[in-house]
Amino acid sequence: MRTLLVALAAGLVACAPVRGPKPPEGEISLSVEGKVKGGPLYLTRAQAERLPRRSFRAREPVSGREVRFEGVSLADLLQGEARPEKRADVAVVRTRGGTAVAIPLVRILELKPVLADRADGKPVADWAREATLSGEAWLLAWPNLDQPGLDFDPRARWWWAAGVSKVVLESWLATYGKALRVPAGAPDEARRGAEEAELHCMPCHPLRGAGGERGPDLAGVLNGRAPAAFAAAVRPHALARGLPSGPEGEAALDRIASFLRSLQASNPASADEPGEPEEPTEPPPGRPSAAMPPRR
Repeated sequence: MRTLLVALAAGLVACAPVRGPKPPEGEISLSVEGKVKGGPLYLTRAQAERLPRRSFRAREPVSGREVRFEGVSLADLLQGEARPEKRADVAVVRTRGGTAVAIPLVRILELKPVLADRADGKPVADWAREATLSGEAWLLAWPNLDQPGLDFDPRARWWWAAGVSKVVLESWLATYGKALRVPAGAPDEARRGAEEAELHCMPCHPLRGAGGERGPDLAGVLNGRAPAAFAAAVRPHALARGLPSGPEGEAALDRIASFLRSLQASNPASADEPGEPEEPTEPPPGRPSAAMPPRR
């Protein structure tokens, strides 16, 4: 009997999520970090699969196909094992490829997306390969058929993220709000450029500690170049990452350059003073809070 009790206890420990210092590298499939009550939550694949699950049919935004996605309910996870602290109002979803997408917590709790590991009854990686898409578990999928209004939110298509490895709960003001501050006296074009940089650049590039990890820091990419030279240099890359072509895209590149130039021209020491620069109090209305590039 004692041996049986010891075995049962060991099994329960093995199934329990791990909090505190991160376990050895390579064992963790999914984590929730940042402003989490009780500390970070680390999950092996088996532990994650035991979390509350849900499924729904949705229109995959790149292919336009209707697919049944099944996986871990992110809303249930954030209302159960990984409750946000009071100051947390945004979830930064990070992928193994180094991209990051920031999503207001209220939208996650309202719309109930899933971290999918299955699509049309197949493992996500197998389904994506057959559909000639780039995808792997965990794939953040959204119920845009059950929630028709989701398609009217221009941020929504950018919230799909493949290969999710962690969800980091943060304060918007302390992260993206700080990164996107426009120095006092900057032109309106720079303010609009901050929104464009967030949408088209920060999923892959860091800026003042926020954003992705795939590319160089945005603070140095202008490197003294005139806006026209900057636009010419980054145009092919920007178009591949979803920037509109034609005059609309050219204007967006000019605004991004204006924003980056305003950061370089400001005093870095004063740029973080709370009273001097403007800072957004919430994600810019009608724009992605951070944009995932289309999955190719």
